[in-house]
Amino acid sequence: MKVILLQDVSKVGKKYEIKDVSDGYGRNFLINRKLALLVTPENIKKIGASKKKHEEELQLKNELLEKSLLTINEKNFVIKAPASEEGNLFAGIHKADLAKVIAKETDVELDPDTIILDKPIKSIGVFPVDVAVANKKVTIKITVEKE
Repeated sequence: MKVILLQDVSKVGKKYEIKDVSDGYGRNFLINRKLALLVTPENIKKIGASKKKHEEELQLKNELLEKSLLTINEKNFVIKAPASEEGNLFAGIHKADLAKVIAKETDVELDPDTIILDKPIKSIGVFPVDVAVANKKVTIKITVEKE
């Protein structure tokens, strides 16, 4: 069964993509929960204008984020977190935490997925972290201090 996704669906595809899924999954899950439409000529026409508008908005958003990356390039962000005497954090610092700190200090709203972090930061120190949006990539420094 071919469907047009109306939202991003994990492990299936992104919004407005046409995907081939099993009949049961398409009917009972995707279409039933209004996550997708059956591929028909009428539905393709209906979705065409929305898809174009969505792509334009996404492109504009990426352009603005690329310009915003210049403001955070080479910046140092300080995070205070509870840690043991040996310098190990009690809770790791994840991508979402970094996005909040960046937004708070610079007013640049980043999607946590744009932050390239292999694993959570779990110790005190200075860590270089890459941020990538579309074709631009910058490096920021995260300084973790004991609270």
